[in-house]
This record gives sequence, C-alpha cells and structure tokens, in this order.
Amino acid sequence: MWAYNHQIQLFSDQHKRALFGTESAAEIVQVVLREYLQPTSEIQARADDFVSRHQPMIGVHVRHSDMEMDAPLSRCFDRIDSLRDDCHIFVATDNSDVLLQFKQRYGQRVVAVDKWYPDPGMAAHQNRDCPDRTENGKAALLDMLVLARCETLLRQEGSTFSRVAGYFAGRPSPAWNV
Repeated sequence: MWAYNHQIQLFSDQHKRALFGTESAAEIVQVVLREYLQPTSEIQARADDFVSRHQPMIGVHVRHSDMEMDAPLSRCFDRIDSLRDDCHIFVATDNSDVLLQFKQRYGQRVVAVDKWYPDPGMAAHQNRDCPDRTENGKAALLDMLVLARCETLLRQEGSTFSRVAGYFAGRPSPAWNV
C-alpha cells in the first residue's frame, strides 16, 4: 500500500463503527495510531525530553526535499510572525538549507531534532547515502511526535507526514501551505 488510509473505504459503515467507533477515515487513522501503533518507549522518551526542554513551541513542517513547497518560505515566516513571539519554533524538515534559513531569521528560537540531512533537494528516506536508515526512520517519527505536541502546527497541505502528526495530536491541524 502506498497510502495509509486508501483501503478504509472497503469497510462498510457498520463495520467501521463497530471496529473503530466512527466512520470517518481520519478518525479511524487517529484511533489506530493512538491505540494500536504506539511508539517504542525509547522514541517516546526522546520526544518527551525534547518537548520538555523547548515548550512552548510552534511546529513547522517543510518537506522541500524531493518535493517542492507550494508556497515560498516567506509566507511561512509571515504566518510565524503573526503568532506568539515567546515560543520556540520547531522545524521538521529534510532540507538543511531550509533549517538554516529559519535559524538566520529566528536565531535561538529555532529548534530541530538532531539528524542526518541529505544534500538539499534530495529525498531523505530511501537515500543510499544515509549512514543509518533505522536512525533516520526514528528521527522522522520523532519529528512527527514533537510536531503533534506543538501549540500551533504549520504544515504543507498535501503532506501525509504532517497530517499524521495532526492525527497523533488528536486535534485538527489546519494546513497553512507553508
């Protein structure tokens, strides 16, 4: 399967309600993530530690690796500038140039998970140059868990990654097409 929810429509509404208590595909994915696909204690502890050191946070997901953004970073910066200025800005990205631009603009407010970055514009996952794909996957999950715990989440509309972070959060996550 290439998508996390494309088979859900095969269930009848009655089965969806009986199994998950809802008919909504988004709510079903949220139930599965929160009740059946728990992160390991190691990953959860890493997320808890990161969040405890950087609260409150505005979370921003900017893929901009093998997929281009729909809007320029300036639009994201404008949105951040309209929010609280006493928050850390958690940047979940696979592009080291994007992280650098955030740090140049917001300085010490910017925080990110320590991880390996591919060359700008290249995919981070399934990348043959990645020295440790398992750790790369853990860092991606850590990014999602931290995004889920941010006060505000700015995300790319078409991104499954940030949509899943919203499901982990258990609350709506409006897309601002950053």
